[in-house]
Amino acid sequence: MVEDQILDRITQLRLQKNVTEKKISRDIGKTATYLSSMNKNKSMPSLRTLISICEYLNVSLSDFFDFTNNPYPVKINEIRDELLKFSETELDALLQFLWEINQSRAN
Repeated sequence: MVEDQILDRITQLRLQKNVTEKKISRDIGKTATYLSSMNKNKSMPSLRTLISICEYLNVSLSDFFDFTNNPYPVKINEIRDELLKFSETELDALLQFLWEINQSRAN
């Protein structure tokens, strides 16, 4: 069911961010047991709470609901944030490096 996918996705992304249920619950303005209770009772967060969770995890709603194409949206967004600080020359060098890694993995 979609409800299970949403709850599983929150857990998956929370673990990628290496944050406890208690910490994220408190940091988004909920009780310390909010996420654990939600998982235990299989209840759904409100849209506003889901948006707060996504913002906390640095994940867009579209990435949150992308269950197939991007298994690591937290890490990808962190990398993207760092890449925005690079110059065009640095990005070109990094892109070349990534191409070389992928080419060596293919061989």
